[in-house]
Amino acid sequence: GVYTSWQECSVACAWAPQVECQAYEFNPATLQCSFRFGCTGRLQWNETQAGYQVGYCRRSDSPPKVEVDASPVSFPWAWKAQWASEEESSVPCTCKDWEDYWAPVCVRAWEVAPEGPGTYKRILNCTDSSGQSSVKVKVVTFTSQCVVKGRPEKAHHYLHQTNLSACSNGKTALNDGEGCRIVCAENYVSACPAHEIQCAIADIWSEQPVLFCNGVRFNTTLELCGRTPCDELAPNNAYTEGSVVMSCEESDGTQIIPDYATCTPKCADGFASLDPPMTCSSGTFLRGDAEASFMCLEIATGAASL
Repeated sequence: GVYTSWQECSVACAWAPQVECQAYEFNPATLQCSFRFGCTGRLQWNETQAGYQVGYCRRSDSPPKVEVDASPVSFPWAWKAQWASEEESSVPCTCKDWEDYWAPVCVRAWEVAPEGPGTYKRILNCTDSSGQSSVKVKVVTFTSQCVVKGRPEKAHHYLHQTNLSACSNGKTALNDGEGCRIVCAENYVSACPAHEIQCAIADIWSEQPVLFCNGVRFNTTLELCGRTPCDELAPNNAYTEGSVVMSCEESDGTQIIPDYATCTPKCADGFASLDPPMTCSSGTFLRGDAEASFMCLEIATGAASL
């Protein structure tokens, strides 16, 4: 074929299957690029008396080399998605090949796709243009743990700001059956006050443990340390479950409504509230700028009455 330089001829040879090109010969006078066989060196070239430039490639073709930190790693199962998004930057993988013009790309794949806590193998593969492969295996263990770590943008909420731990002992994950006291930075409060937060299996069908506060499953949408929440109000005839007052439609059983969250009044059967929703603001329920509460009134003829 016709090419404008020996470099273009070299690239064309490098991209061609090895059975078609082991060496190239470029004639600068005619711009002709010819594929040849019988290499004597690796990408060596010289200019002959006739003005030819000859490059030799693929004299020998050994498998590529995988360069990666294959040390085993362990993470809580709840961190799987985050680890997957950060894997390429946290576990860089490089392919090195001294015979191919272009180094192959490291391809990552699971031997068996993770479906829950357990130990899995991450396959890191480099395959060159002739089909030769090298593989390294990285063992990844996803543990049955509960995460007790804050979000980076909320670091100022936590006493342990360097690792964002919400636990007094500085841990960022708890094992099944383990608990810790939540501690927060100044001006911030625990979402599980007066109790240890516990990591436990929720039921016999669950494989992954979850957090509990005072025996009630913790609402993981809450920040473990946040601004002062509001105690649920307990007006007469408010809705209850057992001895637990759940006077807001948004209740999760902790009797705590997070700061900025809404409380829509909820009454016992046969009662209703005429009051609109309230918003928690630094420990106080407000409607607009005014402090708020609500009443549960007995329903008469299909409507609430005084």
